[in-house]
Amino acid sequence: MKEVKITHMKLENLYCARCGSEFDIIVKRTTGYSGPMHIPNLYCPFCGGRRLIKKQGVFFHEP
Repeated sequence: MKEVKITHMKLENLYCARCGSEFDIIVKRTTGYSGPMHIPNLYCPFCGGRRLIKKQGVFFHEP
């Protein structure tokens, strides 16, 4: 049986352009895949919108 490593990634200071909510999300990966984490289905937990903004860090980088 293959060992499953649980990985957590915290996304902080996300902003929903649709409803104006600001929130943090902790993403948990429980597969044996050890490559980069892709998050294609990220959405606002309050309104369901997919127009999330993060000004620096994971999504965008400001010099």
